[in-house]
Amino acid sequence: MLALNSFPNVLCGHIEDPTDAYLFSQINAGNAVSIGYAKGFGWGSELTLKYIFEKLFETSFGGGYPKDRAIPEQTNKKILDDIKKITYKDMLTILEEIDKEFLYQTINRKQFKENFFKNAENGDIKEYLKKILIK
Repeated sequence: MLALNSFPNVLCGHIEDPTDAYLFSQINAGNAVSIGYAKGFGWGSELTLKYIFEKLFETSFGGGYPKDRAIPEQTNKKILDDIKKITYKDMLTILEEIDKEFLYQTINRKQFKENFFKNAENGDIKEYLKKILIK
């Protein structure tokens, strides 16, 4: 969750149960969820997961909860979204600003290059990383 929330246009919530899912969808109106692997999942865990997704998508996102607080909650979310637009950078900007030697050492690995260049969509990030690998 913390890693995803460090990127622009991503709002990830930690979901442990159906109530978390419902409140996250209504108050935060996020676009990603983090569900702990195997945490609290034993017998009947498939029901917990089913109910989490039912509550997550039960109504449209951002409706506000409780309903009499919908307008203030939506206003607060817009303020936080606007702040995040200012303080978070897109991935290409991050790659351009990071130490070039560190970046080179990080991506100049056989497994990374095979997987990334085979699967990444064509675009600015892919082209930028190609340039970094040329020494």
